Amino acid sequence: MTAVLSDPPAAPAWLAELAQRAARWSGQLVVDPAAREAVATDSGNLDHRRPAAVYRANSAEDVAELLRHTGPRSIPVAVRGAGHCLSGHTLTDGVVLTLTGGLARVGAVDAEGLIQTGAGATLAELDAAAFAADRRPASGLPDYHGLTVGGVLAVGGISAWWREGTLADRVRRIRVVTGRGEILLASATEHRELFEAALAGLGAVGVITEAWIELAPAQPRVQLDLLDYADPATAFAAMDDLMDREAADEVYLWVQRPGTGGRPEATFQVHAYQHTDRREPRLLPVEPEPEHRLTQLVTYPERSRMITEMFDSFRTSLSWDETTKLWDDVLLPGPHAEHYLTRRVAAFTAADWATDIPQFVLAFPHRRAAFTRPAFAVPAGDSDRIVLVDTLRDRGRPGTDPAWTATVRGSRRAAHEQARADGGVAYPIWGCWDGAWPHPVRLGAHWREFAETVARYSPHLHLNPGTGLPAAIRAELGR
Repeated sequence: MTAVLSDPPAAPAWLAELAQRAARWSGQLVVDPAAREAVATDSGNLDHRRPAAVYRANSAEDVAELLRHTGPRSIPVAVRGAGHCLSGHTLTDGVVLTLTGGLARVGAVDAEGLIQTGAGATLAELDAAAFAADRRPASGLPDYHGLTVGGVLAVGGISAWWREGTLADRVRRIRVVTGRGEILLASATEHRELFEAALAGLGAVGVITEAWIELAPAQPRVQLDLLDYADPATAFAAMDDLMDREAADEVYLWVQRPGTGGRPEATFQVHAYQHTDRREPRLLPVEPEPEHRLTQLVTYPERSRMITEMFDSFRTSLSWDETTKLWDDVLLPGPHAEHYLTRRVAAFTAADWATDIPQFVLAFPHRRAAFTRPAFAVPAGDSDRIVLVDTLRDRGRPGTDPAWTATVRGSRRAAHEQARADGGVAYPIWGCWDGAWPHPVRLGAHWREFAETVARYSPHLHLNPGTGLPAAIRAELGR
């Protein structure tokens, strides 16, 4: 392909050589301002950085060619899926890499019961392909299915399936293009260090281009029970009861804004989902008894699409893509989660709840033992359950005054410090390392081994600088 350099005065010195090299590769190097601007921000709308170029790779070899060229020249490369992270993970002034073509396809279910998928495929495409074979991803999936498989595996990927850990915990093998430009298959028995550093490793060690994901039998229908409680204590007790009796497959808490159902205060709504082949719903016993319940039976695809369709409607009918969003995700020991969530809800003002875009407070309980990936940090302690608490606060359209930005960042920092004081660990879809959780703190005893593995496979430390990992590893290893 022939690349025409736009706005030459602003183009970095290395871009002409890269364009010349890329003309011999099968991927596409794009340098026009519109394409670069399209990948210059993420879902948080608080950080902005326009790359010098976008490279659309169609194969693992395309990715390898790019990394072999950029690494020795210290050209930063950021891998971008759906751009759903919130603090500049996928932003760079170097090259943004996207995975297209064969790297965005989902294959068939194989003899091992695994499904092979390109990292550029969406969760919706993965789920549909699995269900066509009467299967589903064994870990469950994050409820928003517009994300890419590779992007989710880079951070972990948590669902409402409380018996499970992350999507990364149910990956059998991966194909990775290392920072050196090698194409390697990695698993628990082959290149294990690479396998463990790539899954939930924020893309520092290399680019996952394909994954073989474990599946489980899928039931055709799902019974949804929405159980309303007046306070978090009874809602958490109900979730404990459902899990203790294994009465539901998916369990989580969704705090409904004041005014829902005529209640002047927030409603603490427990969602309990049973995957079943029944054609009629059954009463779901739960203690404590809810003040109100809604039960319905839907198909598996209807359940899968629910949250994706809701957020897609926000994007078309509201200003979702233009507003600044602070979405804080914290994993807490089970005994601390209720206290943390209670204070977070109490901190919401009437103005917070009144925005056009809904504010979200969610809690997803899980079994600690299900989290097995060493690069995925979980809170310390011996509690059998840990809870992911998500808080989404919409701050309207970004302000131009630096003081406004500083205030927004300050409010997030204060929330993070309180979460760490409560024993929490960040789920890293936002820049947690700039505040309460520097990478050495977040990964604890695993940090040094992780840093050395990344430096061994990606010695130029030029991948995904927006995650803060390259800088932290240089500091750790004295580079």
